Amino acid sequence: MRIILFRGKRIDNGEWVYGHLFYEIVQAKGSYDGVTEVQYLIQSNDCPFDKYRVIAHTIGQYTGKYDKNDRNRNIYEGDLYKIKGVIYKVEFRDYRFMLVGESNSKYLDLDFIDCSDAEYIGDIFEKEEQKNEEENKEKYSEEEEDEED
Repeated sequence: MRIILFRGKRIDNGEWVYGHLFYEIVQAKGSYDGVTEVQYLIQSNDCPFDKYRVIAHTIGQYTGKYDKNDRNRNIYEGDLYKIKGVIYKVEFRDYRFMLVGESNSKYLDLDFIDCSDAEYIGDIFEKEEQKNEEENKEKYSEEEEDEED
């Protein structure tokens, strides 16, 4: 039987937390007319009494597999792997975990492949953060150049 675990980035500090996923429906801030919002929480594996609010789009489920090159690394939705020069993202599709190629044209069923030649290169959230930082640097440098003129 597969272990059901999740990970997500904490809202308060951006660090990953691993454990069991919960959600709460709470009244939206500043709302007095009954408008509600959903908050996602992960109960930490390290301390079962700690629950942390997480950013919804960073939540990923544990696939039940681990990286063959690093047995301490569990494979989660959103992880990125390079296999034979192609970058794949771990996704849940068609009721199973898949490795989906960059162009969405290549699919590998995670249950039927040997990941020993797969290289972990990060996750989609790290890549998004790096991309945003680069865009901000470019924007900032363009603004500085405009000020100098």
